Amino acid sequence: AGCVFTDQGGDCGLTNLPYQQTFTCNDKAVQYWLLDKPAAGPAWAVDDTPGTPAAQSAPCSLNFNDGKTFQCAAGQGSLDGSARSPLFDATGLVGKPLVAKFSVAGTWDAAPFAQLDFEASLDGKAWTTLKTIGAQDTWSTFTVSLTAYAGKKFRTRFHFAAPACNVLQAGSGPFVDDFVVTSPACANNANCDDKNPCTTDTCNTRSEEHTSEL
Repeated sequence: AGCVFTDQGGDCGLTNLPYQQTFTCNDKAVQYWLLDKPAAGPAWAVDDTPGTPAAQSAPCSLNFNDGKTFQCAAGQGSLDGSARSPLFDATGLVGKPLVAKFSVAGTWDAAPFAQLDFEASLDGKAWTTLKTIGAQDTWSTFTVSLTAYAGKKFRTRFHFAAPACNVLQAGSGPFVDDFVVTSPACANNANCDDKNPCTTDTCNTRSEEHTSEL
């Protein structure tokens, strides 16, 4: 029961890069994030729910809870919710490095009792886990490679799950802030690796440009 949002495909909400989202309350751009809304219990939301610690870009953040905790609702068997990003257009970034940067705070039980994954998808249906993130007592910044998606259109998502509600969930749940997708300047040839065995990939450290030569 509850609201289920199905990606209709196509280029709805197509977003150019670089992209930045600070999850400000009432920001119209947040509407392009698809947040699962179960009928009861914790859910992803962009609001000023108090976290531990407070939102990095005060007063709001992307967070998974019921406004107070992330305890299962009465009769709920498990927790499973996703916050899906807009569709990103990286078609002009063939052969360039691509990364996502974001900050995470909050506490929750370690896997397998609860788990936060950062994932990516080309079609919004099949998702690849790029990073599993453990509980963070203070705000911690993560950088995750998206270079495999350079030259393509793709989505990312934060997926939080607790498979058994009969296990008491301890902590505040996850809070996410200051989300960025960008193609950083290269520092060395390895930064420009496009995984194509037929090209030699070179970083010009003066111009910080990426070159792929046959």
